[in-house]
Amino acid sequence: MRRILLATAFVTATTGASGVECDPDDGGLSLPEGFCALVIADDLGPARHMAVTAEGDLYVALRDLGDEVGGIAALRDTDGDGRMDEQMRFGENAGTGIRVHSGYLYFGEDRRVMRYPLHEQYLGPADGDPEVIAAGFPVAGLEAGKTLAFDGRERLYVSAAHTDGCAGDTAARESFPHGGCVQAPPAGGIWRFDAHMPGQDRQEDGEPYATGLRHALAIAWNPVAESLYAIQQGDHEPATGETISGATDIMTAAELLRITAGSDFGWPHCYQDGAWQVPRTPSLQDDDNARCPLERPPPELTFHRTRDPADMLFYGNGNFPGHYHGGAFITFGSTQGGSHQGGVIVFVAFTDDARPTPYIATFASGPSPHEASGVDGDRQFQPMGLAAGPDGSLYVTDSRYGRVWRIMYLGE
Repeated sequence: MRRILLATAFVTATTGASGVECDPDDGGLSLPEGFCALVIADDLGPARHMAVTAEGDLYVALRDLGDEVGGIAALRDTDGDGRMDEQMRFGENAGTGIRVHSGYLYFGEDRRVMRYPLHEQYLGPADGDPEVIAAGFPVAGLEAGKTLAFDGRERLYVSAAHTDGCAGDTAARESFPHGGCVQAPPAGGIWRFDAHMPGQDRQEDGEPYATGLRHALAIAWNPVAESLYAIQQGDHEPATGETISGATDIMTAAELLRITAGSDFGWPHCYQDGAWQVPRTPSLQDDDNARCPLERPPPELTFHRTRDPADMLFYGNGNFPGHYHGGAFITFGSTQGGSHQGGVIVFVAFTDDARPTPYIATFASGPSPHEASGVDGDRQFQPMGLAAGPDGSLYVTDSRYGRVWRIMYLGE
């Protein structure tokens, strides 16, 4: 097992809150009144999702960067100042999804899910080799990332929904009108596994829980609704290449979906239009329309296709004001092909019956690219992973450089 100990240095803070001092500029974030932020780690590399233990240790999934292999960064605050002064790295491969569950760290590599027993005292895994919990997933380039969720019943959900399910398979692409790609399992879906059964070496060893999904990095279990939720990313070009009123650039919306067993969301045969905000099927031909399932569950909420949803967190009863409890924080990065907008964290409130309200509020944002030179030189940060600390703080990773923020509530 590869284990690397790292030395770190941090920014000096001047604003105090609950014994932990925030940065004067909130680490470059813009936040609502009553909140502040500090940079607790930096320069980790291309960070993805993140998990936190009951003791406040953080585990960050890392992608590869050039010749540097990704893996897992483990972070601990040893002196109580809120900043992570102890770091180590382990793992052999890059990954995206990561969760702490029942004393284990689950890590979603591109083709398998690994499980590391966490040490009871020291930072990082206990001695011994990690276990393969689930394997055999397809790899799809930039959209190969596997993300994870647990349902409280010792079941693990893995999002294997991406858009390259038949990449390189000419016959599969040509079998669909207009040269599109049929997203049949195992490519376009969410799979459920026994969380404590090692050696599920084939994807088929799990249960196909939902299908017809485009790339969905953001998945999370909502304990109030007792249901899984996912945000399907939008796209500029549907797989069919259909046009609306002669337009050639169709923007499909990002969709917040409530996932139930056996759900078929119909991608790429039907989708939500991101410009007109109306549901429609992607082809004008009758035989293609028939491919869109009539029982397709409608989205709970749609987001205009301007940014990519990256992660989602249902906030419990932490120390944030009451209207945040039970709602969802969602990170959005820049769109494909670049953007003049920086990444944002939005908040969606949920009603008492676990339905999202239609109001999407910007909770935090970093500098936009044209503003970045005045904040951090040429560094344009992109919020990515989310985690809630044991004290109710909100932790956020940056996917470009590996910055980690801690956002705290100070009060009115």
